[in-house]
Amino acid sequence: MPFVKFATPSSFGSRNFKRRSTTLLARISTEQTGASAVEFALVLPIFLLFMAGIIQFSTAYFVQAQMADVARDTARRVMVGQIDATAGRTYAKNQLFSWGATFEVAVTDTTNETAVDITVPLSDVSLMNIFGFFKSGNLQARAEFSK
Repeated sequence: MPFVKFATPSSFGSRNFKRRSTTLLARISTEQTGASAVEFALVLPIFLLFMAGIIQFSTAYFVQAQMADVARDTARRVMVGQIDATAGRTYAKNQLFSWGATFEVAVTDTTNETAVDITVPLSDVSLMNIFGFFKSGNLQARAEFSK
């Protein structure tokens, strides 16, 4: 006769009995499903705000750099006599990109020096207004050469 092993109560379902006897609170505190979703929901707004700030400051820096380049180029052209001060103002405005921004250009050409000042309101170059940080103020660029 072959050997047959019968299940005894000690070996049959002892694990299942322990699981059923644990409380709901104990099971919830040890469960990890959904923890990453909660963490993602907490971190996502902070991450998006951080990224929006990086984009905003990068845009302002880009506009400031372009204004400085245009001011320097315009002042050099006026100083060497390629264009006069009135034409320099028009030249600078044409060189600046325009996405609804209002650039103010002032060209000063005296016997001793040539200066170009470019100003734009910060609200004009702001892509998004985060907490109203970019509602007031101006970006300015100045280039001057001595003769």
